[in-house]
Amino acid sequence: MIKVKLEPLTEDDFQDFSELLKDSEIEQAGIGELSNQQARDFFEQLINDSLHKKLTDNKGTFLGIILINSRGLDESLINTKELGIAIVQKYRNQGIGTMAIKLVSDYAKTVGITELWAATNESNIASQKIFTNNGFEYKYDVDMSMLNLPIQKYYLKPINR
Repeated sequence: MIKVKLEPLTEDDFQDFSELLKDSEIEQAGIGELSNQQARDFFEQLINDSLHKKLTDNKGTFLGIILINSRGLDESLINTKELGIAIVQKYRNQGIGTMAIKLVSDYAKTVGITELWAATNESNIASQKIFTNNGFEYKYDVDMSMLNLPIQKYYLKPINR
């Protein structure tokens, strides 16, 4: 069993991040195909926000990324975040997503996050199972066809302090 850690993203992670973005399953999550410069710009935004993390094992191997995004600027949404998880293909189906959610939930408590939302494509049954098996409750669907994207299923997990 791989032991997973959350760590800050660093400049040294750009190559791994860039490779992860080339994965067709990640592309379907709404990130889309990015040019090298767009990937670099996106990565710089992630590095400059301390809520975003990388997933590593105890040897420092890059396993994926965790995105913790704002859900809006309204005062009522300040402590509500949207979770994104992207795991490197060869490390999928090994429990890393489950461990990542546990780590993120624990981390969320320490930074005042009260709710985590997550969205996944309606065809991504594995992600749906990970969310529901780890305290997320299905809330609603969003039709993304106007953006040429699949329907997104949204899940909510309250963070208990």
